[in-house]
Amino acid sequence: MAKKQKGKSRKVRTQLRKGYQKRTRQGDLTREYEQHGFKEQDLAYGERVSGKGELTRHRTIIGESSDTDDDGFQVQLDVELQDSFDGLVISVHGRTCQVEDESGNIYSCAVRGLLKTLNTDQRHVVAAGDRVIFRHEGSEGMILRVEPRKGIISRDSRGKQHVIVANVDQLLIVASVLQPELKPNLIDRLIITAEKGELRPIICFNKVDLLDPAELQSIAGVYGQLGYTTLFCSCET
Repeated sequence: MAKKQKGKSRKVRTQLRKGYQKRTRQGDLTREYEQHGFKEQDLAYGERVSGKGELTRHRTIIGESSDTDDDGFQVQLDVELQDSFDGLVISVHGRTCQVEDESGNIYSCAVRGLLKTLNTDQRHVVAAGDRVIFRHEGSEGMILRVEPRKGIISRDSRGKQHVIVANVDQLLIVASVLQPELKPNLIDRLIITAEKGELRPIICFNKVDLLDPAELQSIAGVYGQLGYTTLFCSCET
């Protein structure tokens, strides 16, 4: 059963994702006139245009304002906790998420419509590792709310942040020292990703049986002096 919410929910004015709509005005009028001409009875003498503008993508909902940057939501939706459960998203495939409850049961869940329309700087509203509140009937369910995240691994995609996995404590960087050659630049990039997501990076040098471990002491020493844990391993040790 889902845990009771902290704080008191209230009405919050929030922004929704901008929708896509068909073009309302006819284009290529000049070309149409040159090819066919216009008859007077076919001309439009007036046109009704809405003046609401961006206000059409705002809505008042029940919830709490969110100060967490990692989850990307400006507001946490209020949900009825009766018959709702805490779950962990273990995978995301298109519009379907696999959610595991506290008993280890797995449900195929869709995402609540209002949750998908909330304006966010994330590419997708749900990612693997998210802690969610959901309801289910049989083997299928519906994700009602995504809890605040901490420790994320993400990348930029189409001007938005694509969260690959959420609620991670540490990042294990496995780097081959030979076949293929060691790539320090790639290790540095992954360390930056870990630091950005407030994760603890651990560097694991793999295939050390293919060369003299003494050759790795210099580069491993650099990472060690920076405070990062380094490990040496191979399939034989």
